[in-house]
Amino acid sequence: MIAPKAQKLNATANGITLKFTAMENELELKFNINYSSIVAWLKNSEKVRKLNIELKIKNGSTAEFVSLMPRSAGFMKLNYEIKDNMVKINLISRDENGLESGEGEIFFVTGKFNNADDVEISKLEVINSNGTIATPNFKLTTTSIYPVNFKLEQNYPNPFNPATTIKFTIPKDTRVQIAVFDINGRLVKILVDKILPAGEHITVWDGTDENGSSVSSGVYLYRMYADGFVNSKKMLLIK
Repeated sequence: MIAPKAQKLNATANGITLKFTAMENELELKFNINYSSIVAWLKNSEKVRKLNIELKIKNGSTAEFVSLMPRSAGFMKLNYEIKDNMVKINLISRDENGLESGEGEIFFVTGKFNNADDVEISKLEVINSNGTIATPNFKLTTTSIYPVNFKLEQNYPNPFNPATTIKFTIPKDTRVQIAVFDINGRLVKILVDKILPAGEHITVWDGTDENGSSVSSGVYLYRMYADGFVNSKKMLLIK
């Protein structure tokens, strides 16, 4: 495949969403960007064996790390490199089958992104289970996001196995703690405990405790503390 010409979105806002869409045989890929994360969402009618993506981060914005989302974690292996303002992401199938057809978020990049103009998508390669390389057309749209309240969302998927995603929003820079407890109120694991910039954030719980040991099936609580805001929700781990 010949990589598409680098794409960028010229827009400034405290928070933005960038949708970079590729379509061929019902193949759709979106990149949603806000203050602190880039989330990749994929809709595929055929199994996907491999994805190669390169992002260029500019103008003082920074990328920190890349992590799989629950939809892809059971099917794909992640390799990535962040160097010289380039983020190279490679998702490879764990077996000959690849990522099942469907739709949902597949990975996210954390960091600090000042505006959309700081992100360029310079390479995108999608290979299906037959080894065919997709050569889709691309389109770009934007939507502004202005968080005004603290918000803790319901985890997804729920019930889950082996991992689940927790999204939360903060309207200003502040310290945030998100912790998991068992049904008896005993602390299982602290997922987040640091100062974060305003915007939408994501954390993933992989069903392990502070020692990295897998916990048993059952109902668990996750609780968010941030600048006087406290909220908790239930989630169900099934093995």
